[in-house]
Amino acid sequence: MTEASEAHAELVDDDAADRWDDADVVRTGDARVDAVLESLAELDDRHVREHAAVFEQAHEQLRAALEPDRASA
Repeated sequence: MTEASEAHAELVDDDAADRWDDADVVRTGDARVDAVLESLAELDDRHVREHAAVFEQAHEQLRAALEPDRASA
């Protein structure tokens, strides 16, 4: 990788981190959804092998929160 492309990659990574920092303070007003968002904000602290399981759990929790009838079926 050239020096210029390395510098660009670093800027892109910093921009993405800044956007995530802004996003992790967003609250929806629904405690169940907010808890899922918080679990996703903690992905940086987890090994990448664990990410898929976290996303699967988040998806299931969001579906349950957004489709209350589904939980009782």
